[in-house]
Amino acid sequence: MLQETREESYHINMLVNLLVQFPEIYTITFNIPASSCRLSYMVKRKLGQEEFQALRKKFQEYLEAFYFFHNCEHTCRFKLLKNTYPGLTQIQICLDGKPLDGVISLFSNIVREFFNGDLISEIRRGEDSGLPEAALLVGEISGNYPASDPNRKISQLFAFREAGKVYVFDK
Repeated sequence: MLQETREESYHINMLVNLLVQFPEIYTITFNIPASSCRLSYMVKRKLGQEEFQALRKKFQEYLEAFYFFHNCEHTCRFKLLKNTYPGLTQIQICLDGKPLDGVISLFSNIVREFFNGDLISEIRRGEDSGLPEAALLVGEISGNYPASDPNRKISQLFAFREAGKVYVFDK
């Protein structure tokens, strides 16, 4: 029983760490058995199709370079989606497989640079948080976590930030 609690808390702690480290991530949905996740970001304006395609191309180029420089044969696949609301655009990145540590950081940095001041973030990085970026621990989604048990109670987690707190739910 104690082992199951450790495995489940590992995934919860990993999501909490990601949302603390990257306040620009709006939500994370993590499918434990499939080791896949969906990161969402919110942009304070409508995003056109050309700009969306430019973002997709930038993700693909940077990800290919990232894996090339890490000498990695196995790459994770990603899918980029957008949902438009009045005055807002939700960008979703769906990652399949087990990405190397650093892929979520890479994607978050690309989104932050691409949208600059139009990206909705609970707090600004670094200066407002009171903590240096390097002091935060990241448990990115990688192959170094406990294997999933098909009989486990929790299979999909949903996490988000609000008012300085991180919430994680079993979906």
